[in-house]
Amino acid sequence: MSERAKAAYAAYGEVVEWKNFRGDPMPQFNELPEPIQRAWDSACEGALRHWMDNEFKTALSDDKRVEEKAGWMLKIGSDTGDSAIEAIRRAVASFVIDVIAPKTLPPSA
Repeated sequence: MSERAKAAYAAYGEVVEWKNFRGDPMPQFNELPEPIQRAWDSACEGALRHWMDNEFKTALSDDKRVEEKAGWMLKIGSDTGDSAIEAIRRAVASFVIDVIAPKTLPPSA
């Protein structure tokens, strides 16, 4: 089973204090029946597909945002001596994180 399903289940568990809808303790992911594990994986895939087709696609269309984030990360890569490919990888990762959870990144000024 994918790690994304396990991560989503754990995030859900944290929010509901590891109680199911009846108030009973939630089992660990590996204790769930196979169909339920597959359902969590499918839900993750659906959410990711939705995000890629909507929020991420919109962000990629924002030339100013892409240029700002890419330029900032490429400058950092240059300043730290990263190879060009490593700087590009960091820029892409930074952009994705900025779209998903912008408050987790340091200011880009």
